[in-house]
Amino acid sequence: MIIRLGSTNSVKIRATQKAFRLFWPKARVIPISVTSTVSEHPSSLREIARGARSRARFAGGEADFIVGIEAGTFQNRVMGKTPFLITLAYITDGKSPIRARNTIAEVCIGLAGAVKEYENRSFLLVAPEVPGG
Repeated sequence: MIIRLGSTNSVKIRATQKAFRLFWPKARVIPISVTSTVSEHPSSLREIARGARSRARFAGGEADFIVGIEAGTFQNRVMGKTPFLITLAYITDGKSPIRARNTIAEVCIGLAGAVKEYENRSFLLVAPEVPGG
C-alpha cells in the first residue's frame, strides 16, 4: 500500500502513517514537497479545502491513495466571532475523491484522531469537493 502525501511536514506525515497503518500495517507514506496554492495561513473554509485538494493533486503519481492536508482558521457567523482552527484532508485514488464510506471512512476517522493527537486543538474533516473551490 503506497500513499503519496502532498507535504513534508512531520506532523502530517505521522498523522497519515498512523491513520493508514490502522488498516494496512505495511502502508508506506511517501512525502512529496509541493507548492501551496493558498496563503500561508488560510482563513476561510473554502481556502483550506482548496489547499488540501491542490496538495493532493500536486502529489499525484503512482500510489494507492494520494492525500492532501491543509490547516487554517475560519469564522462562522452562527458560532460567533471566535476563529476555529481546522484541518481538512482530501483523499483520492488519483481518479476521483474518496467518498467517506467503509474502510476509507475509518481511515478518515483514524486520520482525524492522529491529527488531533499531534495538533492538540485542531480537528479534521474530509472534504471531497467544495463548490466553487
